[in-house]
Amino acid sequence: MLSHEPSHSDGPTSIHGQRAICIVSLGAKIMTPEYFATLLSYTKQRDWTLQLILLDTMEEANLKFLELGNLVGIDETIALRCKEIEDFVQVHSSEDPASISSVRFSLLATAANFSSYAKAVKSCFESNKHFQNLCLHQTFRNLHPRLVRVGVRSQRNDTVRCLVDYLLDEISIKLFVGSESLADIEIAPMPEMKVMEDLYSGRFPELRHLCVSRLNFVIVRQSQGP
Repeated sequence: MLSHEPSHSDGPTSIHGQRAICIVSLGAKIMTPEYFATLLSYTKQRDWTLQLILLDTMEEANLKFLELGNLVGIDETIALRCKEIEDFVQVHSSEDPASISSVRFSLLATAANFSSYAKAVKSCFESNKHFQNLCLHQTFRNLHPRLVRVGVRSQRNDTVRCLVDYLLDEISIKLFVGSESLADIEIAPMPEMKVMEDLYSGRFPELRHLCVSRLNFVIVRQSQGP
């Protein structure tokens, strides 16, 4: 079963022909074939396309910090996880090529103009204390179970700062895809991050020029019901 709820919207999400993305954290337990099938069903019902953005290099960096030096097989783990998702996409796109696709972040990051977004976000993190604190808090929150396992219990721990780049890259993706009009909608299993809400409200003047167009945001949850 699934439940869905529109979140912020700059326009109607009932329009047919919309382009949706889902940013896939490879370490998130919800990102399963069952959840992707839920998303695909949801988007097909509305005649939307769906692109999965796989955070490959970010998860690789997380694992290298969180596996306590056990680096054996990390590259293979990431490659296998990406291939599992890409195989799902291939099977379902063979039925309807326009319905679903995927792209790895490592490829997306080579796109023209992306570096300007990434540099601006990183610069804001280094110069704006409020933005920095929000990003560190969100990183700690996102990775909390994994951080606790390695003894990290505060966002002030140096490890959190070492891991924050993955969040800065995710913020850059959202700004890049929205401002460059590469998609219309972001679908996620949880509400938008507070740091993004503050960003779009104009709290960070350094990044206002990158908030040209905000993706509509739709929450699609996979319930635990029968």
